[in-house]
Order: sequence, then C-alpha cells, then structure tokens
Amino acid sequence: MGVPGPKPTAPFGNVSAIIMRVHNIGTYLQTMYNTYKDYPLTGFYIIREPNIIINDFDIIKDVLIKDFSKFSDRGQEIHEKHEPLSLHLFNLEPKRWRLLRKKLTPLFTSGKLKNMFHLLMECANQMKKNLDKIDDEIVDMREIPARFTTDVVGVCAFGLQANALQDETSLFRKIGKRIFDLNFKSIVRFVFGLFLPSLYSNFIGYFTRDNIVDDFIINLTKESMEYRKNNNINRGDFMDLLLALKNQPTEITDDIELTDKLLAAQVFVFFAAGFETSSTTIGNVLYEMAMNPSVQIKLRKEIHDELKRTNGQYDYEGIKNMQYMHKIIQETLRKYPPLPFITRRTTMPYQFAGTNVTIPANVRVWIPLLGIQRDPKYYPNPEVFDPERFSEKNIGSRHEMTFLPFGKGSRNCIGERFAYMQMKVGLIKILENHMMEVCEKTDESYEIDQRAIFVAIYYYLTSTYKQWEKLGVPGPKPTAPFGNISSVIMGKNSIGTYFKEVYDIYKDEPIVGIYKGRQPAIVINDLDLIKDVMIKDFSKFSDRGQETFEKHEPLSIHLFALEPKRWRLLRAKLSPIFTSGKLKDMFYLLIECANQMEQYLNKIDDEIVDMREIPARFTTDVIGVCAFGLQANAIQDESSLFRQMGKRIFALNFKTVVRFVCGFFLPSLHRHFTGYFTRDPVMDNFFISLTKETMEYRKKNNINRRDFIDLLLALKEQPIIAGEDIELTDELLAAQLFVFFAAGFETSSTTIGNTLYEMAMNPSIQSKLRAEIRDELTKSNRKYVYENIYNMKYMTKVIKETLRKYPTVPFLSRRSPVPYKFAGTNITIPARTKIWVSVFGIQKDPKYYPNPEVFDPERFSEENIESRHEMAFLPFGKGSRNCIGERFAYMQMKVGLMKILENHVVEVCEKTDKTYEIDKRGIIIIPKNGIFLRFKKISV
Repeated sequence: MGVPGPKPTAPFGNVSAIIMRVHNIGTYLQTMYNTYKDYPLTGFYIIREPNIIINDFDIIKDVLIKDFSKFSDRGQEIHEKHEPLSLHLFNLEPKRWRLLRKKLTPLFTSGKLKNMFHLLMECANQMKKNLDKIDDEIVDMREIPARFTTDVVGVCAFGLQANALQDETSLFRKIGKRIFDLNFKSIVRFVFGLFLPSLYSNFIGYFTRDNIVDDFIINLTKESMEYRKNNNINRGDFMDLLLALKNQPTEITDDIELTDKLLAAQVFVFFAAGFETSSTTIGNVLYEMAMNPSVQIKLRKEIHDELKRTNGQYDYEGIKNMQYMHKIIQETLRKYPPLPFITRRTTMPYQFAGTNVTIPANVRVWIPLLGIQRDPKYYPNPEVFDPERFSEKNIGSRHEMTFLPFGKGSRNCIGERFAYMQMKVGLIKILENHMMEVCEKTDESYEIDQRAIFVAIYYYLTSTYKQWEKLGVPGPKPTAPFGNISSVIMGKNSIGTYFKEVYDIYKDEPIVGIYKGRQPAIVINDLDLIKDVMIKDFSKFSDRGQETFEKHEPLSIHLFALEPKRWRLLRAKLSPIFTSGKLKDMFYLLIECANQMEQYLNKIDDEIVDMREIPARFTTDVIGVCAFGLQANAIQDESSLFRQMGKRIFALNFKTVVRFVCGFFLPSLHRHFTGYFTRDPVMDNFFISLTKETMEYRKKNNINRRDFIDLLLALKEQPIIAGEDIELTDELLAAQLFVFFAAGFETSSTTIGNTLYEMAMNPSIQSKLRAEIRDELTKSNRKYVYENIYNMKYMTKVIKETLRKYPTVPFLSRRSPVPYKFAGTNITIPARTKIWVSVFGIQKDPKYYPNPEVFDPERFSEENIESRHEMAFLPFGKGSRNCIGERFAYMQMKVGLMKILENHVVEVCEKTDKTYEIDKRGIIIIPKNGIFLRFKKISV
C-alpha cells in the first residue's frame, strides 16, 4: 500500500519496544511520530493486526470532524462479561454511544455547570481547610488534588459526600486508587484488553476482573437511584439524568437495554475520568508553578485581582474570566496530555484524502497527541513551559489539530467544560494563599512514568532476579520474560541439552542458580549434594516439583507427577507389580510379543528400516498386554489404535510442545489459560474409558490376571487400603495406566533404537553381544527363559552405556516443602525451590566418563562402576522416588534386543544420521532424523 513504517517482528509486531524496552504507549507513539512525521501516515503492527498512525493535520481533521460518520467508533474493545463497567461512553460502539451521548450532553451545558458551581466550592473550601494546616512542608501534590476531585465527582455524580479530603481512608478514595493502581493484575487487564482483545475476552478477563470496583459502582448506582425514586429526591445532577433514562427508556430507543450495569458504567467513567485526569493536570500545573516562580506569581496576581473584583466571593463567571489561568492549564495539557493519544476505527474501507492509501474496514487509527504537542515545528522549544503559546494570536497561527487534549469533533470529551471548571476552582483555592517551591525530592526532569502501562509487568517479571546473587549462588544472567530458559521456550534447545549446557559451564560449582520465567530454581552439580537430595534427605525432597492439571489434563495425576501424599500411598500399593516374582509371571507375555516381532522381522532382509518404529510397536504390544490385558496388535497392524495413541502422546507438534513447555515452565499460565486449548480429549477419553471398561468387564466376569489393572481394581474396590482421604477416581486410576503405557513403551523403545544405532556404528560390539545372546540361548536349549535376562552381563553393560550416552529422561527434578541448607555450603534455599539434576550433563562429563562420546560398554564393568560415585549414573533416578518400572524396563529391552539381534544384523546406511542430532523439540532425548539402519538376516 506504500505506507512507510518500521519492520514488524514476531510475536509482538512493532510493540515489542513497549513490552520489552520499557516504553509506554504515549512515548512509543511520540517516537514513531518523531521518526515519520514528514509522512502523512505511518503503518505499524500490534501483534499481527495492522494499524495506522496519522501525522498529517488535515487528515486528522478529516477523521475527527469532516468524515466523522466513518470514524465514529473509537476502536476500544468492550468486555461486557467480565468488565461490566467497560460499557461506558468512552468505549461504546457508535449505536449506543450516539444515543447515550445525546441524552447525557445536557448535564454539561453552561447552565448545568453553573448550578453545580456551589458544590465545587464546598469541596474547594474543605481542601483549603486542609491546606491551611500545612506550612513549609514537603507534600505530594498529586494526592491533595486527587482527594479534592474525588470529593467533587462524588457529590456531582452520586450526590454523596465522598469525604476524601477529611478522611484519607475514604471508600471513594480507595476505589479511585484501585481503579488506577499499577499492579500486575491491572496492567495485564489493560495490555491484553487493548492489544489482545480476543484472548482477553475469551480467557484472561475471567482472572483479572476487579469485582470490588464493579460491585461498588454498580451497587452504589442502583441503590442511589432507588433511594431517590422512593423518596422523590431530585438534585438535577448526573444521577438524576440516568434515573430519568431508566424510568423513560423509550426516550432512547427500543433496541438498547438500559441495564443497571450500562447506567453504572456511565457513572464509573464520570468518576474515573473526572477525578484522575483533572487531579493529574492540577498536579502538573503546580509542578510547573514551582519550576517557574514568575509564572506562579503572575497567576496568583490574577487570582487575587479576581477576588477583589468580586469582593472575595468566587462565582462561575469569575472563573471563566481568568484568561491567564486558562492559558496555564492549556500549556500544561499541551506538555502533559493525560491521555497521550486518540484512537478511531473506520467502519468501512476509507481512502485518505491526498493519498493513494485506502485502508480496509475495522483498521484502527492512532493520533499521537504527545508527539504533536511536543513538535518544535508548532511549539518552539517544546520542553519550555510558556503559557503565552495560548494567546489568541498564537492559537490563530497554528492548525487547530495541533492541540487535542480533549479530542475534537462529535466524539470529543463530553466533560471538557466540567474539567476546566474543576481544575480552575482547585487551583484557585490552592494558590490563593499558598506558594509552591521545588525541594530536594522534586524530580526536576519530570520523567514520564513508563509503568503507566508496562513497567509494572517488567518489574514483576524481574523482581526475583537478584535472589541467587544475594545468596552467593553463581549462574547465568536472566532476562525477562523467560529468565534463563528462553532458548527452550523458543525451541532453540531441548530441555535436556539446555541443562547439559548449564552443567558444562558451571560444573566446578556445586550449585547453579537459574530462573524459569521469574521463578528461581537451582541446578545441582555436586554428586554428594545430589545424593543428599535423592537419598539422605529424601523426606525433604519427596516432591518431584511437577505440576498436575486435573481439570484439563486428567491423565497428569500419575505416579511420576503426584504430590508426596498421594504418591506415597499409591507407590506402596503399586510396587508389588514390579517384584521379581511378578516380572517372572509376566515374562511369557513379553516373549509372545517378541515372537510376533520376530515374525515381522523375518519378512525384512537387506532393507533400510527406521529402527525407532519397530521397537515402538513391540513395546506398545508389551505394555498393552501387561497393563491392560489386551492385545494391542501394534506389530501386526501399523494402524493399531494403541500405536496411534502412543504416537499421539509423543507427537512433536505445536500443541504438544506448548502443552509441555507451558505446563513445565509456566504452570500458572497453563493452568489458567493454555491448558484449555492444548488438552487432548481424544487421548484422555481413550485411556479413561479403556481403564473403566476393562475394570468393569473383569469385575462382571470375575476375571483375575494378577496384572497392573487387577491391582488398580483392588484399590478401587477397597479404597481404604490406599487411604481414606484419597479419592480413587476413574481419572486417577487411568492416569497410572497412562504413565505405565507412555513411559513403558516410549523410553524402552527409544533405548532399544539407540542401542541398535550404536550396534550399527560399532560392529565389533554388535558381534560380541550377538555371541552372548546365542550362547545364552544354547544354554537354555534355544528357549527364552526369565533367567536369560539376568545372565546376559554384556547386554546389561551395552544397555547401560546406551542409557549413559542417551538418557531418555535427561534430568531429574525435586522440590523441598521447607527451607533447606546444603551440606558444606552457606546456601539455604527457600521452601518450594525447584531443584534440577542434569543427568545428561553428568553422564557426559569426561571427569567420570573419559572420551564420553565413545560408546564403551566396559565402562559398566563391576570394577569401573565401583570406581565412580554412585550418582554418576542416574537414568532411572535414585532413592525412594526412582523409576518404579526400572526392572520391567530392563527386562523388556533385553527381550526385544535378543529377538532383534539373534538372527539379524544392523548396519549403517546412506540415511543413517552419523552425528545423532538431538531433536530440540523433544521432551526426552530422541534423534531428530530417526534411526535409519540397514537390516539384514543372518544364518543361525
């Protein structure tokens, strides 16, 4: 379209300068104006939404006045459901705005304002009493005007005494502070409401709404109107006007429902805008009076002259006659416009006059007030405070669109005249008998508070970033918003390789401090400290620190993730399934699956095969029969439902990656937001229904297989054996089957695949392993027996070396419920600090494993194992919360490898990735490019 502007970058478009560089919207738009002011229009992007900044005054006039019918929408989003007070005149869409504006305008006529004048003077006199008690003191001159304007708006809008001047704990003043409070919740509410309205409307708004403000304003409006109606009270004020609208709704239109919330929203905006913008401007005037004593003296003289003229009695006409005060307020509004921009949105495609630019309907346009009103072209030396800029002569010399603090045209600020009256009355009473001076606490540079929008977010995100430095814990420097994990969040690193990098850089330090988001966490490198955490002080570290999301991830409440209370009871009841006796009973089931795999393999000869897929089908069949007592048929049927579910669990698509990253690193965000969009109901329903139906079938038909599902059925039938205060829901039981299935098939199949990869890369080791397999089978008359598994020592070494080099779970995590001091250090961590152990880093440390990239099974000879610290090998964890299925996994992997390698050889081929690149999106250590090997039969 030929519109100049800065180049946008994902994900924030052009507003990353606001979010990441601590800008507010006003100063950002000022910067844009200063950069592109020679162009009539500037294009920029808010996230992915195209927006326009208008710099040309004739075009601004077209938008605000001449073509107002096409720009009557302010482009503000309304979030009626969770922000009922957003239905106010400033925000409303054209239809409701037009009708309400027409009915509310009479309140702000000269006659009505004149009638209100005495109310303002009563408030001003109360303020004067307060000020008379102050002499030669340092005062925050934002607070006193704020109390004054709160009282004014309280009496003019509600007909009530707000008493903010007399009582600093006044409820009205508290609500006023609350509306403009710069806390994390209010900033999120503003930012998402403005920049991501759809996300805000459909989700964020539910968690950031302020019920206290909403209820206060709505109830006060409703009760005030009811009281006036019941007692026939008429004050001729704003509340009476709303009451008349409510009682005679046909005067508006039949299509607009005049709800209590809609009426209350108009009171809200009168209150919020009426007190805050005026009080801020009064404060800014007083600041400039202190900085410019000669201007202050001249203004005070005008005030005193006016008092003499009226014999010491202020009147409405006298206020209007104070021309120098009017200039001062206008110059203050020029230099410090309370709202530093104006927005509009076109209701139809629109071509800007004098250009070839036609914008589509619904494009938001911005007018950069702060930039325009500080442009030296129109206001020479714009930082200098000069009221004479607003002499009639100077005003006449400028384009009328160079001064827009209240907007222009039909949708200008309805309360402009009220605001001027309120500000003038307040300033008269303050300056009549008092003088403002700068002091040691005065900020003479008047730095604009960037927190007005984003600094509160930035501060919140970074407020914890000094914790490890204060405790003397070394670590990488964090940056907002992701702390030290931005490479993982952005997909540049897998979590396993990230922790390995941290370990490699800081391995000489016993403890490293990092930040996941804003949450402090530590990586432990010292093996003795790791042993303390895993074993010696396990009672303090029985929590894995994994979050569960029962609402939208019911299968997350499994043994691996459960909090200590439920974990302890379930672990005690599930452990018996993994005893030697139980495993021996299951052995024949594994052999049946292995025989099925052998039949499949016998059809393959001298072909290139992905050796991740065949082991995955085998382990899927094993887990299916051992966990569910069902034939999964993954080997025979590649479209098997069990195999499809297995793939679905570990599919590396956008949804699963977001689910893992947010659930792992940003659990609060995931619990309240991303989890609703990344849940997988197909998978959840499959496992929950299968668990429930299988248990019901076994119970009904009195079937007992003494397997995993029977154990769960016994727990369900006799819940007291688990614990009376633990509810054994179908979801909780299904989650245990889910983790048995997911961990049981994927980790084992990946390790089998990695072993085969190393066998292809190391033919001599493969030959030696095959010889052991055949020797063992010869001893057992070519029958596969349980004892084979334990007799094959070299295979154990091979699998362990594979697990060393490619630990499927490359890290361990723990969390202490209490503060904990690490032995031999001065470091005490706060309760609930997340602790990480880089299994991948430790197991590739040449200090423990020389030439760690070399595949050498002899590292796991008894002698070499004894020479190392026991914490140098942690693929299944250690201590009471180690992997419950470790022995089952070894049995499954050995059976699978025996059947594959007994009569087949694997070789590298042209598709083999000889560098073994790790998939950066992977939760576990998996190859990015698969494991493609040539598969050949060999003679027995």
